[in-house]
Amino acid sequence: MSAALLLAAAALAAPGRVLVFPPAGPDRGAPGWIGAAVEETLPRSLQRAGIDCVPSSDRRRALEALGITTPSVTRATALRVAEAFAARYVLFGSWDLGGGQLVLTLQPFDVLAAELHAPLVATGPVDQLARILSDLTQQLAGRAPPPDGGAAFAALQALGEGLAARDSEARVQGLRRAIALRPGYSDAALALARLLYDASRFAEAREVLAALQAGPVFERERQFLDGACLLGLAQYAEADVLYAGLASRDATPGVLANRAAARLRVLPGRNGASTLLRQALDKSPFAAELPFGLGWAHFVEGDVEAASFWLRDAVRYAPSDARARLALSWALRGTAQADEADEQWRAAAALDASLEPMRGPDATRRLERVLPSEASLVVDPERRDPRRVLRER
Repeated sequence: MSAALLLAAAALAAPGRVLVFPPAGPDRGAPGWIGAAVEETLPRSLQRAGIDCVPSSDRRRALEALGITTPSVTRATALRVAEAFAARYVLFGSWDLGGGQLVLTLQPFDVLAAELHAPLVATGPVDQLARILSDLTQQLAGRAPPPDGGAAFAALQALGEGLAARDSEARVQGLRRAIALRPGYSDAALALARLLYDASRFAEAREVLAALQAGPVFERERQFLDGACLLGLAQYAEADVLYAGLASRDATPGVLANRAAARLRVLPGRNGASTLLRQALDKSPFAAELPFGLGWAHFVEGDVEAASFWLRDAVRYAPSDARARLALSWALRGTAQADEADEQWRAAAALDASLEPMRGPDATRRLERVLPSEASLVVDPERRDPRRVLRER
């Protein structure tokens, strides 16, 4: 291994999360099916090799939160997403194809040091894409991923073509085709289950997850998403039990937050949901989703003062979040701040006209937010907010 490769491998092996963006196509064009296949399967390969790498579905979720839906992004946007995930390294890249030969180039970028590492290049026949990705994983991680049976080229191409499709149903069908071509294809099954979850097709997603033999690397991710599907199906008691089991092994902020969402509906009144969310915030004080969750939990539990405090924080972070403004207006109606309550309600209705009839408080509404993944988005840690001010006093 060359000195440049040793340096790259040593960097990625050091503590720090890795974020992979789809490599650009020829002449810096659209990623195409090859780019889509790389962005989905390279993170999985790195995870198998022991690298903390963000799944592509979570990266896309962050882009959607930033209002970006195009497959290609600028480097500045990529760094914003890296900051959202507290990622240390970003992998940019490109691919070219000529005469059936694929050239895939990756450029590691150290976010903390603001430094580009030497590019890594792998070549070979395009129908050897799975081997090329394995070679790149070995270059990046310093070790090869454990064998997983390898994806047949037809299955890998079906996965890439499905994910590159513009239509949601075409993406679903492409991933189903990939699984049909290679039964037990975990990369395709995890991507399919997430697509179905995002489309609120929770029962179908659970069927995919139930058939998946995820193995030790992805079993926790499979269970977490299954719990999110249970919440979507209003099977709160089952979700509570599932997340309690995950928490007994590792009580991450995401697990605590989703268990809190379950407990809001399992038990009336004081159900411990706000306590769980405070624990989650203590572990991840800048997580973007948690202030709303804590504020809503306090509202459902009847503590309107605490609800107002945390929902204001949520609105401060995301001023265009109509439901956060609606919830804040409901919490404020229980205080002596009726004028501000009307102001927040009007702002919510201006952002989303369907909320206009919901002027009166309604704690039975299912406004709690369910996380599809344990990888929580974070806000800028330098940003001052009420939580930080209180801690510094």
